[in-house]
Amino acid sequence: MKKAFTLLELLLTMVIIVVLIVWGFLYFKVYPIEARDSLRYNVLRKEIPNALEVYKSQNWEYPLPSNISPDLVLDWEWRKWLKWTFWEDMLSKIKWLENLPLDPKTNKPYIYLLSEDASSYKLITTLENTKKDYIFVWWVRN
Repeated sequence: MKKAFTLLELLLTMVIIVVLIVWGFLYFKVYPIEARDSLRYNVLRKEIPNALEVYKSQNWEYPLPSNISPDLVLDWEWRKWLKWTFWEDMLSKIKWLENLPLDPKTNKPYIYLLSEDASSYKLITTLENTKKDYIFVWWVRN
């Protein structure tokens, strides 16, 4: 009598392998998303605010981008904010940033809102992992 695997044993083994592969793809798909969101948090909570605070300590106000007129935004307190994207012009004013901070997936600049009196700012981005937050706002109020 020959010793060999039966058809049922082979099919069962293949099903187990396919289930493990599918589970692995679904499980490890989340890691790049969380890594990009973590990078966004780091840039908006540390990198840009540190550079803006150094600029403010030397100039007594947060930087106003030049050449482009901003959009006017109202918040829930009816406070006026001036809205720009964080781009090259800001990089020339804030020399402590090595390069322009861009979103890791879309390569677009972050949104920068400045209060009318230039005493407060908000940095805004959209997160990929919507289980936590959809929009992340880092707000510094002085």
